[in-house]
Amino acid sequence: PPPAAPPATGGLLRVGLFDSELPVSDTPGMLSAVRRTFDEQTWLRTLFGFPPSVYEDLHALEDRLREQMASLRDTAGGASAEPRTKLHLKANFFASREAWTFMTLPNWGPMTSAFVVQRMEQVKRRETITQFSRTPVPFLTVGSGMAEDWYDGLAPAVRERVIFYTVMGSHNQNLRSMVADAEDAFVVAKWPNPILYLDMIALVGQSRWVESQADIDALIPPGTRSQLLMTHWGRLVF
Repeated sequence: PPPAAPPATGGLLRVGLFDSELPVSDTPGMLSAVRRTFDEQTWLRTLFGFPPSVYEDLHALEDRLREQMASLRDTAGGASAEPRTKLHLKANFFASREAWTFMTLPNWGPMTSAFVVQRMEQVKRRETITQFSRTPVPFLTVGSGMAEDWYDGLAPAVRERVIFYTVMGSHNQNLRSMVADAEDAFVVAKWPNPILYLDMIALVGQSRWVESQADIDALIPPGTRSQLLMTHWGRLVF
C-alpha cells in the first residue's frame, strides 16, 4: 500500500511588497505605518501576539515624537528635503516556535521606545551607517535585559529550542552575477539582542500585503510585450 500521508501541521504563507514613501528620518511616520498595517491585517496581530498595551504604547510614542519633530522644525526654520526610504535587503529571518513566544511580552512598548531613540540618533549621524569596522555602540543593549529575564524563566527543555537568526546575502541566479559578483551569505545571531525582531517589524509594517495577482499588478503594473522581450534577453547581458 502507498505510504500514509504525513499529518498536517498547519502554517501560513503571505506575500508583502515593501512600499514606503516615507523620508528616512520620519520615524513617527514609520510608527504610524506599522500601527496602520497591524490594524488592517488582523492576521499580523494573531501572528505576533502583542498584548493590547503594546499598541497603546506605540501610539503614545508616535504622538510624542511628532511633537518633538515639530518643535525641531520650528527651531530650524522649516523642514528640508529628505531622501525617501529605499530597500535593497537580501535577508531571511528564522525563529523557532519557542523563540517566537518572545513576542507576547508586554515590554515591547518601552523597548521599542529605546530602539527608536537610538535609531534616530543613527540616522542623524549618517557617517556611522557606513562604518563596518565595529558594532555601532547604541545598539548593543536595547532589550537585552528583557530577553535575558524571559530566557532564564523558561523551562530547560523549552530553552534548548529557542533559536533565532538571520541569513544575510544572496546567490543571484543570473549569468552576470555568477561570473562577475563574488556574492556570499553569512549568518547573524546576536543574543540576547532582539534587534532582528524590531527591524523585521519595521519592514513588515511598511509593506503592502497582497491577496491576489490583481493586487500585485496594481502595485507593479505588468509591462508591455516589447518590454517583456527586452527584459528576457537583457537578463543574459546585465
